[in-house]
Amino acid sequence: MTLNESVWLGVLQGLTEFLPVSSSGHLVIMQKILGIEESGIAFEIFVHFGTLLSVIVMFRKDVMELSGSLFRALRSPGNLRRKYMEDKRFRMLSVILLATVPAGIVGVLFKSSFERFFDDTNFVGYAFLVTGMILFVTKFAVEKTSEVRSGRAFIIGAAQAFAIFPGISRSGSTISAAMLSGVSGEEAARFSFLLAIPAIGGATLLQLTELIGNGYGSINMTVSGAGILSSFLTGSAAIWILMRIIRRGKIHYFSWYCFSAGIATLIII
Repeated sequence: MTLNESVWLGVLQGLTEFLPVSSSGHLVIMQKILGIEESGIAFEIFVHFGTLLSVIVMFRKDVMELSGSLFRALRSPGNLRRKYMEDKRFRMLSVILLATVPAGIVGVLFKSSFERFFDDTNFVGYAFLVTGMILFVTKFAVEKTSEVRSGRAFIIGAAQAFAIFPGISRSGSTISAAMLSGVSGEEAARFSFLLAIPAIGGATLLQLTELIGNGYGSINMTVSGAGILSSFLTGSAAIWILMRIIRRGKIHYFSWYCFSAGIATLIII
């Protein structure tokens, strides 16, 4: 992989990881267009690390508060139920961990079953259309609460597990699931981004384990570093953009992009 390809794929990963348009689907299509047969598992680890950093930096206040609530809970584990009821941050951390479970189970047990879909551009095209429909229905969402509780968290987690398919947006699915279950748009986006930390971190850890098992392979640090930097910068920009779009109640606008991407993929690619 060349330096230019690394930068462009990093930019693509950063933008589409958080904008509700599916990073995995876009990477499949871009690799097809550029003629890259395999981006390399090492490179995937680096660009995922870049996007992970962007979430941590953009939501550093939330991350610090959630970490603080965890440390306080660990100091007195016998009072977890009371802490859950009284500490809003510990409650959020608990439901984030709960929402992580479905995707974790699917990713670990069925990873090899999903890999074949990453070679099927027709599947990706149809998945883009599904993402478009998911986003479009948020237009009719009714806000009932500003907090995600355990029942809603499991629904959001199931939506995240569904997004393992390439072309199904993780952020789009989780934000839509939260909004359709009555969570406010801004809180739904915040929860989705914080949920991305264990999701992206877990996926990166699985890839790293596979890389170590394969003997590391060839790693060009200049190329990989460019991928980290470009995915971090564009990931941060994507988060900033999406939060402002959601505050205006316009996330369903992305459905038209997904519909167009799906049709273009099926007809042209």
